[in-house]
Amino acid sequence: MNNEYQFEFKTGINVLNNNQLLEEMDAIAFKYDYLKEEDVLQYLEQFSIVGLMRKNNQLIGFSWVEVDKEQQIAELCWFVMDKQKAKGLEGKLLLDKTLKYCKNQNITSVKFNCASQAWGKIKNKNKLFEKFGYTLTENEKDYDISIDI
Repeated sequence: MNNEYQFEFKTGINVLNNNQLLEEMDAIAFKYDYLKEEDVLQYLEQFSIVGLMRKNNQLIGFSWVEVDKEQQIAELCWFVMDKQKAKGLEGKLLLDKTLKYCKNQNITSVKFNCASQAWGKIKNKNKLFEKFGYTLTENEKDYDISIDI
């Protein structure tokens, strides 16, 4: 069976008004112990941007960015992939689509502000991102990593 991927970007208000989508996102997020401690979606604002990745019509991951068009930066707040359904480099596909969305909004830099537990076993974030061809910028102390787009 070939995998068919769909990507969609929604504003926070559209996500917050869609209980079915919120349940799908919760089901993915709650597979991670550290996300069970706090409802991360409570911080979603009406102008937040949520990138949704579906495989064969099932949600397998989502990204969440806050965009500041004036400063041409975006802050990646959450990046969550379904541990059971997402395989291989599918997370990179979602990240690439998220970066492309930001670039289309005239954003020039994406700053990662994720929970430390989100990095799991990744010891050297810079090396990982460079390996996949991303251009890193000098990181500010409030962010995990920054990428030029």
